[in-house]
Amino acid sequence: MKVFEDMKTHIQRSVEACGATLYGCEMVPGNNNNTLRIYIDSDTPVTDLMCQEVGQHLLATSSVDFPSLLNFTLEISSPGLDRKLFTIEQCADNIGKPVKLKTKTSIDNQRNFNGKIISIVDQILQIETEEKTLNINWGNIEKIRIIYETGKKS
Repeated sequence: MKVFEDMKTHIQRSVEACGATLYGCEMVPGNNNNTLRIYIDSDTPVTDLMCQEVGQHLLATSSVDFPSLLNFTLEISSPGLDRKLFTIEQCADNIGKPVKLKTKTSIDNQRNFNGKIISIVDQILQIETEEKTLNINWGNIEKIRIIYETGKKS
């Protein structure tokens, strides 16, 4: 579930104040409470200590500037090697890499695809699968994630 822009701006300020960059964030609804997953990135490896620092800074600033954020369980981590792609710009940074994606609407009676990002033109991702090449509008992508391949340099 998408995070509201004003909430994302507040989160971004806290992450940057701790020397990291906001890679992405998402809300995950739960039975008793909702979880807010925040993915941070950095020029140096993201450590537990860095995630803890971002969390503490976020809680401290939220109590004054964005109290509704305190209603969420926060999870802060690196995006990992099999990172989810939150923006079309992140997709552009990963042209040539294998991805796993799910579309909002079916294409040829299928919603799940594995392939490689070939190009991006005007919000259209060209994905090469084993069977064919697909042109998928960014707005039709429900989720997309890098498929990490062991032994290959990124």
